[in-house]
Amino acid sequence: MDMPKESELAALFEAPPKRSDELVEFYYDTSTFTAENERQSIMAVVSPFYNEFTLIVTEKKTKKPYRPSNCDQSKRWKL
Repeated sequence: MDMPKESELAALFEAPPKRSDELVEFYYDTSTFTAENERQSIMAVVSPFYNEFTLIVTEKKTKKPYRPSNCDQSKRWKL
């Protein structure tokens, strides 16, 4: 799987990421992208070199993880 460019992810989240180290290329760095809608806060943490992508969605009112009613919480997905 090809990793999107930093600019493509920034366009998706409509904001630049928070970077761990601004002096390191995006590919070797860990970047955090955030966005919100009416009900949820969304955070994506991307580490391309390590093939890691973490997506955290929380309810804005309760600050608890968003859990769709049809989602089996025991499953994990590997990209």
